[in-house]
Amino acid sequence: MVVDLGAGKKQVLFQGLWYRDRVVRTPEGWQISELVEEGYWNHNLPEGFAF
Repeated sequence: MVVDLGAGKKQVLFQGLWYRDRVVRTPEGWQISELVEEGYWNHNLPEGFAF
């Protein structure tokens, strides 16, 4: 992501997470039965920045 800090300044940051999925097989094929976000992380987040 590129964040506009104002005054002509921009900063690149990275963020991500993992999903822990539970799947079940149905007559139509595999389906997600549970989706859990896990291990959220970020890198190079500007000081004082909030989403």
